[in-house]
Amino acid sequence: MFLDDPKTRCFLSLAKTLNFTKTAEQVFMTQQNVSHNIAALEKELQIQLFIRNTRSVKLTDEGREFYEYISGVSEELNAMLIKLRKQQDPNKIKFGYQNYIAHYGKLKTAHMNIRDKYPNLTVEGSRYSPAVLRRMLEDGDMDIIVIYKRFAENILDKYNWISLCTIGQYYMFSQDMVPPKGEDELEFIRRQPFIIDFVEHEQPADMNNRLKMEYDRYGFTGKTMVSPDRDSAYSYAEMGYGVVVGTDISVMCANRSLRKVKCNDEELIIIWKNDKNPAIKDLAMAMQKAFASIRQ
Repeated sequence: MFLDDPKTRCFLSLAKTLNFTKTAEQVFMTQQNVSHNIAALEKELQIQLFIRNTRSVKLTDEGREFYEYISGVSEELNAMLIKLRKQQDPNKIKFGYQNYIAHYGKLKTAHMNIRDKYPNLTVEGSRYSPAVLRRMLEDGDMDIIVIYKRFAENILDKYNWISLCTIGQYYMFSQDMVPPKGEDELEFIRRQPFIIDFVEHEQPADMNNRLKMEYDRYGFTGKTMVSPDRDSAYSYAEMGYGVVVGTDISVMCANRSLRKVKCNDEELIIIWKNDKNPAIKDLAMAMQKAFASIRQ
C-alpha cells in the first residue's frame, strides 16, 4: 500500500519535523536512508518536495500541499480500516509485545482479571519489533501494544497510554566469558559479537536500522550476529558466541546460565487508540496492575 511505502513514511515524518535526525529516529532508519527515500520519492513524483541545505529543511509550496493531502488520506484510511476490522470481530483484541519482552504471564493475568466483565473476549498476543508494532498500531492491525517509551515518544500525543514500569536492561553472556586480567569489563563486553534476534514481519530495512540503532546505543564495537528468534539469541549467548541485551523480566532467559551486567533502564508503556471499545482500556489498566509487582 502506497501509504506504508518507506518513501511515504519518510516524507510524512520529515514534513512534520523538518529535521533529518528526528525523522531517522522516528522511522527507524539512518539519515542516509531517509535522504535516499526522499530523493527517490521526488524523482518518482517529478516534484521537488523540500528545499534543503546544510542549515535547514523547508517544504516547497507543492510539498506542503502534497503533505496536507497525504496526511489527511492516511488518517481517514486508518480510521476506516479500524472501523471495518472491529465490525468483523468486536470481541477480539490484538495485543502486541515489543521483541525484548516475553512476559506473557502478565497478559494472561490481566485477561483473567477482566474475564468476568467480558466473558466472550479473546486476546491474541504477538511479539514484534518496535517499528512493526508502531506501524501495526497506526494502521489498525494492532489494538494495544507494549513498547519502550523511547520508541513511541513522537506519537504519544495521538494515543492513550500509561506507564507500566521501569525495567533494567543487561548485557547477557556466557559464564565462561571473562575479561583478561586488567581489562575493563564493559570494554571487554562491548567488543564481543552483538547478538540480535530476527523478528517476524520485520522488513530487511527495519532489521538493519534496528541493528544499527541498538549497536550504537549499547556501545558495541565488535561484530554482529543475527539469530532466528529471541530464544535462540539467549542460547547463542549462553554458548559463548557473543552478548545479547535483554531484560530482567524475560521468561525466555529465566533459566539460562548467563552472566548479567546492567547497562540501562527502560520505561515500559502500554498504548492504545480505540476509545469505543471499553475492553481495551480495561485490559490496559489490568496490565498496569499486573506489572505493579515489578515496578521500580
